[in-house]
Amino acid sequence: MTGTSEKRTVPPALTLFSLEGKTALVTGASSGLGKEMAVGLAMAGAEVMLVAGKEMLAGGNDAG
Repeated sequence: MTGTSEKRTVPPALTLFSLEGKTALVTGASSGLGKEMAVGLAMAGAEVMLVAGKEMLAGGNDAG
């Protein structure tokens, strides 16, 4: 995710399948399970679209 410097290793389960060419829509992606699910789907090769109720750090709108 944008703004983090943490390194992640690919879990062994992700070597069993690929989501390349697939698109995933993740709700609640600003934190917790939604954030981790989005990361996991991206690591598996999916293009991930994020939906969040809270303002996200990278995509926040400072206009008001």
